[in-house]
Amino acid sequence: MLRTEKLRKKFNQTCKENTYFAILSVIYFIYFITNFEDLTFIRQNWDVDGLAQHFTDKMFKICRKCEQQGYIPAVAIIDFLFEPSRSSQKKFIVWVQSNYHLCQNHKTL
Repeated sequence: MLRTEKLRKKFNQTCKENTYFAILSVIYFIYFITNFEDLTFIRQNWDVDGLAQHFTDKMFKICRKCEQQGYIPAVAIIDFLFEPSRSSQKKFIVWVQSNYHLCQNHKTL
C-alpha cells in the first residue's frame, strides 16, 4: 500500500511538471512569434544540416502570401512550423525553448 501511494505521488508530480513544461513551451513559442526580428533562426537551426536555404525558401514562399501586410505576421511562423518534418519541427521547438523565454526563471533547457 505504501509503495502504491509513493507511485501515485510520483505520478501526480510528473503530471504537474509535464503540464508546467507544456505551458512554458506555448509561452516560449508565442513569445518567439511576437518578438523575432528576422529569419536568422533558420540559419541557426539548419545550417549545420545543409538545409538552411531549403527552409529559407519555404519561409519566403509563405511570406509572399503575406506581402501586402508589409511585415512577417505571426501566422507565417505558424504556417512555417507545419512545413518541416517531425524531426525538424522538434529541432525548431527545442531551439525556441532554448532562445526565447520571458526570464531566467522560465528557462528550462
